[in-house]
Amino acid sequence: MRRLHKFLRLPPPPDVGAMAHANAAPASQRATLSCGLRDRLQPMYEPRNQQLYEFLAATRRAVPEEPPFPPFQEMPCGGHP
Repeated sequence: MRRLHKFLRLPPPPDVGAMAHANAAPASQRATLSCGLRDRLQPMYEPRNQQLYEFLAATRRAVPEEPPFPPFQEMPCGGHP
């Protein structure tokens, strides 16, 4: 958190302790997106994702506060269509 505040040139954050890890549940216990919904949403998001990757590549600064941003991976799917 301190690195983020420093990167954004903000005052130091208050000490709030450790933050919970997102998606800490085992993969078998996480919600699954239906394949049909994923396949309908992917074409809607892909052009914006591509714009994001291009923007980040064009404005990247080689500082530790800005690690590489890899492309999003395709979400696994299952369940009902």
